[in-house]
Amino acid sequence: MNPQAAGELVHLWLQAHDDPATVATQRGPVSRAIRELAPDNRLAGVGQTPSGPAMAVLLDTALLVFQARPMAALNEASVPVRARLLHLSPGSAELEVTERFEDLPDLTGATKPTRVHLWQLHTTSFDLRIDGTEVVTTGVETGPDGNEHLGRAIAGLLGWKLP
Repeated sequence: MNPQAAGELVHLWLQAHDDPATVATQRGPVSRAIRELAPDNRLAGVGQTPSGPAMAVLLDTALLVFQARPMAALNEASVPVRARLLHLSPGSAELEVTERFEDLPDLTGATKPTRVHLWQLHTTSFDLRIDGTEVVTTGVETGPDGNEHLGRAIAGLLGWKLP
């Protein structure tokens, strides 16, 4: 993955933590691992697993999921990132989606009505929740965010027909 895209993905991953400062020292090593392991020009996003935030990159028929281990588990010679490859095909995973509307701030700080989808992917060995958003103000089309694009693409690989 190119350095700019990897840096943006890692920044979103840091912000997904309850206390981003506790993992800020992992920014460099995690970003280097993402640059080395993730391909360019693929849909990517940040989700939540039972053990914490994860980064996901969509491949042709699979999802590459990156998780950083807690600093307590590290020794000086280890790399703080674990990658998993989840194959996505109809029947290989379950997907649940729920929708709600919230008033969320946009990039300017103004509050806008926003559609929020919670995409929950379940496999026999892994659970991932991706929160996607889309502003729904009449006459203003900002489009879905990266996580929403990722959730929709995963649904398509699993055989869902979406509007």
